[in-house]
Amino acid sequence: VKQMIVAILNESDTLLSDELLEAIIDKVEI
Repeated sequence: VKQMIVAILNESDTLLSDELLEAIIDKVEI
């Protein structure tokens, strides 16, 4: 899941903090 999010962010040239990334991952997993 994390790799997918990172790939999407890389494509959109978006940089997010690890905390925000973890928060997004938590929402996706739920």
